[in-house]
Amino acid sequence: MKNIFKLMGVALLAGAMLFTACKKDEEEEATPAITVSFDGAEWTSDAVMDYVNATYFDVYKDGANLSSMQFACRMTAGTQPFAGTDDVWVKYWDDNDVEYNTPANDGTIVVTDVQPDTRTISASINANMMLNEVAHPLTATLVNAKWNTID
Repeated sequence: MKNIFKLMGVALLAGAMLFTACKKDEEEEATPAITVSFDGAEWTSDAVMDYVNATYFDVYKDGANLSSMQFACRMTAGTQPFAGTDDVWVKYWDDNDVEYNTPANDGTIVVTDVQPDTRTISASINANMMLNEVAHPLTATLVNAKWNTID
């Protein structure tokens, strides 16, 4: 009789498990580490940036070898304007390899987090890149973007 109760208990548990299901985990879309918008065209990248001579970053479009953007900033959190400084700047190359290297003085790089030990940086870049007296808007967002140091 005791064995029947044990078997019934096991059968009850097994039946309950059939009707109890785990909720399927929702898959989150991974946020790209780098999002760049230039003159209305947007691209993203998860490629690791190069940090060249501890001076500036190369940002690669779709992992290509040709850098699509370079920027330099101080490795501290805060708002860093382009005006009046030589150590904060940005350059951009479009799909035709035209170089835009003159940001308007009202642009900034805002570094929200930089971790030299894990080589990650979070920042936003806002600039109007001037070419032939025409402004071309550039925005970039970096979220825990990784870099390799290149000497």
